Amino acid sequence: MIRATGTRVIVARVERESATNSGIILQGGPTEIPQGRVVSVGPRITCEVKADDLVELDWRGSAEITWSEQKYYVVDESNLLAIVTD
Repeated sequence: MIRATGTRVIVARVERESATNSGIILQGGPTEIPQGRVVSVGPRITCEVKADDLVELDWRGSAEITWSEQKYYVVDESNLLAIVTD
């Protein structure tokens, strides 16, 4: 198990869907904001993000770690831009 500390969040990067349900192919551009799935939330987080939330975030300043052969990113709470809901 891996846990975040302080105001950090551990995120597994998620690739965006390349097509909509109706089959429209989506093109990724250089301005596309990366998404990730929250794995762990530090104890001093003040926003409403929780484990398993899909978030859009700024990867700059993140640390990449590997745990159990999977890559994760450790980001500060301030790098979370939005929580994606259906």
